[in-house]
Parts: sequence; structure tokens; C-alpha cells
Amino acid sequence: MFNALTFFFYNQILGLPADLAGMAVFIAIVFDAITDPVMGSISDRFRSKYGRRHPFMFAAPGPILIALFFIFNPPDTVETDFQLFAWYTFFTVILRASLTLFTVPHLALGAELSDDYDERSKVMSYNTLFGYVGVVFMHVFVWFFIFDTFEGGQRNIDAYTPIVIYASVLIAFCILASTWFTKDQIPFLKKPPDDGERIGFVRLLKDMIGAISNKNYLNLLLGLFFLSVL
Repeated sequence: MFNALTFFFYNQILGLPADLAGMAVFIAIVFDAITDPVMGSISDRFRSKYGRRHPFMFAAPGPILIALFFIFNPPDTVETDFQLFAWYTFFTVILRASLTLFTVPHLALGAELSDDYDERSKVMSYNTLFGYVGVVFMHVFVWFFIFDTFEGGQRNIDAYTPIVIYASVLIAFCILASTWFTKDQIPFLKKPPDDGERIGFVRLLKDMIGAISNKNYLNLLLGLFFLSVL
């Protein structure tokens, strides 16, 4: 939804210059680079009767859907390029931070559902498969059912209302289903480390240094970096 449509929506329909639209996304990605490891560190050490992952996963749909709505519905009072840029930037940051609430604990949960290497690999494979299935469902609906229906296709601003509604329903269903149908595993999941350290900046730095010190993870990180550059 975001990668395929928002840049076009702001640049081609709302008239935001491409450099400002690109800058808005860049700023959001920079924030993402901060919120992802912070969320990971918090999620690892969070304690509640609902486990350390599920509270964040249950909390994610609300802010995600709110941010998505406002991204595609800037008010009429947002008139200048700077105002539009600020609006796009702010709600893109909120959207990506809200996604972090779900995706980071969700992926960590997937790795914790089993101690068996093969079973854990199957779980994550299905996770990836259904992720791509969701992408296909989204694109088929958008390009073959919505844009073909509205005159002017993707340049018709009215076409984006049913897209946002459909995407919101799909997002809410997938997130809540994933969270609800794994909550029975909470008693069997690993508990937060009992080393006396609290959630904080020092603990975050230790977690990041520990991750980078892992040779396999570092190789994977470098590989993904160069793949992204290409």
C-alpha cells in the first residue's frame, strides 16, 4: 500500500515536488532505523501477563489505520508544498513507527514458537509466503478492480477511498488474526532475561553491539545492505 501508491499519490495527484516527497520518505526511514532496535530491546525485556510480544502486537492496528487514513486524506487547509511535505512526513513517521509495534515483536515471536530448527524454519517460511499472498491480494484488488473502475485510473483521487478501506480491513484482519491465534502459546514462550537490567539506552547499546558481534548476523546485514543498494 505504502510503497506502491503513496509517492505517486503525493507527487502526481496532490502535486508535491518529487524531491520533497522523497525527502519525506527518507526522514521516515531514518526514524525507522531508530525505532526498530528500540522496539526490539523493549519487546525483549517487557513483562506482562500477556507475555512480552503480544501487548505490542494488539496495540499496533489502531495507530496503523489512523496514520494510513490521514496519509491519503490531507485536509483542504494543507495548501502549500511545505505544509503538504510536513503532513506527509509526520504521518509517514507515525505509520512506520506503528508498523514497528507489530513487525518487530511478530518476527521475534515467530523465532520463539519452536526450539526445533526445521520447525522454526517452516514457521518463518509460511510467514513469508502469506506475506507475499497478502501483497498479491492487495495489488490485484487495486489494479484490476479499483483503478479499472474509476475514470482516469490511478490519477483519480476518488479511487483511493475504497483502496484505503480495503487495505485497512486486510491489515486489521491479518494483524489481529496473527496475534489472537498465537496467544495460546504465551505460557510456553521464553521469558524476558532475568539479569536485573532494565529497559534503557545502555541496554539498547549492549543489545546492538551483541547483535553486530555475531559474525553470521553481520554477514547477513552486509548482504542485505548491498542488495538494497542494487
